[in-house]
Amino acid sequence: VTAGTAVTSQSEALLNVNVATTITESPPVGFALQSITCTGLGAGTATPTINGINGGSVLLSAAAAVSGNNIVCTFTNVRLPTITIGTPVTVAEGTATQNVITLSAASAQAITVTLGTTFGTAAAADIGAAGTQTYSTDGGATFIPVPASGILTIPAGVTAVQVRTVTIDDLLTELAETFSLNISAPTGAVLGAAATQTVQNTITASDPATEIQAALGATTPTVVSPG
Repeated sequence: VTAGTAVTSQSEALLNVNVATTITESPPVGFALQSITCTGLGAGTATPTINGINGGSVLLSAAAAVSGNNIVCTFTNVRLPTITIGTPVTVAEGTATQNVITLSAASAQAITVTLGTTFGTAAAADIGAAGTQTYSTDGGATFIPVPASGILTIPAGVTAVQVRTVTIDDLLTELAETFSLNISAPTGAVLGAAATQTVQNTITASDPATEIQAALGATTPTVVSPG
């Protein structure tokens, strides 16, 4: 199916005339029902019910479902926006990372997506406790906690969501560490390419080994051989 191209279905005859009749349609994968219009109703009426990605239906009144009426109902679908996550960042321990979830287009309905965390060389102890990860759907004016389920709700009309993840300054001597955020299971949107479903962040140590050595009066390690 190509956006903007109408597809004509086969003509169907009503089994019962002069009886209110409901016609139900489901949109193709990756689309959502936007509107339903009907012509040829005569003295009757058509009452649409639109459920977005779940399709919809139209109720033809008994006065419309009369012999001789040539009713044409058009179900218009719109392509769902693509959702991605990006903007990898490198931060010092104790600083929050900030990544952006992006929609390719605004949606007329709220969208949900599940946010997950995958640890690379970083561990769970290197980021904030549950409830300290937050997200903003209003350009960063306000941030709310990411729920335990990881499901974020993106209001209608919003195309960018900022996600903040607190990192912990643990005062340990260590190398840079990494962790990734990933998105999955969207409703009202479709995932982008695999590479756009995850983003890797880097945490640099605030107290690397060279700083410890400098404090002890040595800038290079001393190797001692046994014997």
